[in-house]
Amino acid sequence: MMEWKNMLVIAGTNRNVGKTNLACKIIRQISQTQPVVAVKITPHFHADCSSCQMLYAAEGLQITKELSTQSSKDSSLMLAAGASEVYYVQAKDDKLSVVIGFLKKHIPQFLPVVCESAAIRNFINPGEFILLSGDKIPLKNLDKIPLADAHLQNFDFNAIQFAFSSAGWQLKHQE
Repeated sequence: MMEWKNMLVIAGTNRNVGKTNLACKIIRQISQTQPVVAVKITPHFHADCSSCQMLYAAEGLQITKELSTQSSKDSSLMLAAGASEVYYVQAKDDKLSVVIGFLKKHIPQFLPVVCESAAIRNFINPGEFILLSGDKIPLKNLDKIPLADAHLQNFDFNAIQFAFSSAGWQLKHQE
């Protein structure tokens, strides 16, 4: 499994548990002191993204760069939160090794990366892996619970602070 220590990965055990909200909070915090890159990976293919620039396309794979801060799409919200670049990736799981190769080539290795994706955790060992759960019965990604550096359930966004340095990611719970 490939190491990617400057990447923080966020996944969830259900829909609507706050993955993008947490990603945007982290981006806002980190972007105050340094550039941060965001990545949104989904296995679901949607109509062409009119606010995106196509960077790479193949069967079962599209990698685009988000250009707009004005839509309600997750990638647009990440850009509006302060990410210097946002890659919006639509990919089947069997294409994720291609995605990782592309991203490694295009993202400077010293920059912090915030990635919203559960499936990428099967291919990389990130600097930090956060799994979110709400108050519903977990429906997916249960196999990821033992891999999580932090499994946050019904959490308070204001009680969590993040930092990134040459030593990597740090997650701080505030009481």
